[in-house]
Amino acid sequence: MNAAQWASGILSVVTACLAFAMVPFVHRARVTAKREGSVLGNRAGFLMEAGLVLFALGALLRGASALALVLNAGEAERAVESWGSIAVSTAALVVFLAMARHMRPMLHALRRSERALSVVLGSFQPESLRPENLGLSLREQEVLAVIATGKVSDHEIADTLFISTATAATHVRNILKKAGLHDRRQLVLIGLQEPPA
Repeated sequence: MNAAQWASGILSVVTACLAFAMVPFVHRARVTAKREGSVLGNRAGFLMEAGLVLFALGALLRGASALALVLNAGEAERAVESWGSIAVSTAALVVFLAMARHMRPMLHALRRSERALSVVLGSFQPESLRPENLGLSLREQEVLAVIATGKVSDHEIADTLFISTATAATHVRNILKKAGLHDRRQLVLIGLQEPPA
């Protein structure tokens, strides 16, 4: 009986320490997402951060309760157990309230992202278009490689390849025509494909 209670208490305390150790990493990720304007990342990070802190507090109190029971500290054990139950209940309540407040905007942002991708990509299947099968000139291949890095504007392409903006626009038009596409953002996916081995 005592061995099981010792193991339960120590395991709860270790779990609480691990949860507390994860909080700074989640916090940094959430701050970065907020700085970059990611509503979804910020809200998901907040939920994870709050959940970890409250879970860790509850686990710490549960562990202290189990260890107090092993040490026969009757009154102290009952007090800690009561506070552990309160902490766990409070954690669940706060997480549920946070989910009620943040889950709808998160799901809305996900739906918006999916709609945006479907508009941009349509029924486009990049695997059906391989760069080596498009008959691109050497300069067009260089332009496609730049686009694959995410630089899709004529100005960015021109700056990278030291060519004029008009020349960059012409190359992009030619690549789109050869690929049978209408959106230069789709070229990013084509350019990212690995050549066959």
